[in-house]
Amino acid sequence: MKRVVVELEGNLTFCGIDKGEIEIEGKVGLLVETDKKSGLKIWCPKEMIKDILVIPISEV
Repeated sequence: MKRVVVELEGNLTFCGIDKGEIEIEGKVGLLVETDKKSGLKIWCPKEMIKDILVIPISEV
């Protein structure tokens, strides 16, 4: 499990848990779970990603 901060073109930034890469409509992107309780996830197309910062977390 990785916590990430994903910076996109257009000054959009999302943080959450990296749920892996998936393909939607022929485009590959990173799925980020921003809220574990509700299960809200944001799909970030790879071509829009400017930077990814990985923030280590430990399982308790």
